[in-house]
Amino acid sequence: MSTKHNISISGLLNTVVDTDKVPKRLLELNLNLTDLLEVIHMTLYARNTITDFDVPGSRGDAIYRKGNLFLREKFVGHGGWELATDNHLAGIIHPELGIRILVQNVVKACDEFVIPQPISEKGTSSTYIAEGNLKEYQCTHLSFDFYNNAEAIEQVKKANGLDEQTVKLYYLMIDAQNNVELSRPIIVNGKFKDCIERLFIYKANTDFDVTHPQTDDSNQDVDDCLDFHITPKTQ
Repeated sequence: MSTKHNISISGLLNTVVDTDKVPKRLLELNLNLTDLLEVIHMTLYARNTITDFDVPGSRGDAIYRKGNLFLREKFVGHGGWELATDNHLAGIIHPELGIRILVQNVVKACDEFVIPQPISEKGTSSTYIAEGNLKEYQCTHLSFDFYNNAEAIEQVKKANGLDEQTVKLYYLMIDAQNNVELSRPIIVNGKFKDCIERLFIYKANTDFDVTHPQTDDSNQDVDDCLDFHITPKTQ
């Protein structure tokens, strides 16, 4: 089977990579499925250790802090991956490939008919870093014929200032049911409007039961507590 180009409920382009092609695609991103699953399992376990006696927001905090910690420990120093700390957003970056990865709490991952949404709205820093995703989306989301015309896409990208140096922002998206995908979202007004690419990495099953009932405090996404919002200075 080949990569699918599906239309989501909102009528936007939603590119989901077939499951059997995910390992190969990860290798193209200088990642491997085994190491990524290890990061995911440790992150889900960290969230599962949170109890009702922990302070509100602890489950979201566990995903953000521990997820990015495990991601960094596993990949930084290997295969060209480095620490990413600019714009107050943690994660990893591959300067040569122009790829950046962050861990993100979302609602409803791994559903090809639904675009995942961040638990709380993304702020200025996230929107700024994801600008390359938005520009590329605007360049390619014209028609299916255009989308499949690689030469035409490259011409439009160059005309809009997109080149090899443009950062491609991926989020390792984790939902409350322990579903995980690695995707390139388009951020508009603090929400994920669509995704350029979606790789379904892990779906919850009984083989690795780390589930924990979702409560109100899981709606607190520490990522956005640290995502600075910039407002004009008043005279």
